[in-house]
Amino acid sequence: MDFMAAINEEGVTGLSPPLAVPVPLQVIGINDSVQACRVLKQMYLPEIERMRALAIAHVVTDEPSQNEAITMAGQAKKLTTAIEKKRKEVIEAPGEFVKTVNNFVKVFNLLFVQHLRGLVNSAIPL
Repeated sequence: MDFMAAINEEGVTGLSPPLAVPVPLQVIGINDSVQACRVLKQMYLPEIERMRALAIAHVVTDEPSQNEAITMAGQAKKLTTAIEKKRKEVIEAPGEFVKTVNNFVKVFNLLFVQHLRGLVNSAIPL
């Protein structure tokens, strides 16, 4: 999966809904990583770009401007936390699917190993 291609797709006008616009997870789909990247980009990229522009333009010259820079860093941390939370929501269903299938197969593997041990133990030495 080329995540950068999903983020930098052609034909994007740069006009995206603000961070506050909720996008339901049903829009993404369990195995559609490209769509997941598009939705997350739509949700967060405008806010990231806005905060980045403010940070680039900000110059610390005195204590109030330093406090403003600290506040901006705190806001960036909150956005990072929100993105991580949304990422976990997106991968939760596929992760549960993988865990369920792995546990299901594990039962059969254990039975198979027990059967092979029984065959090996009952083999007649030559």
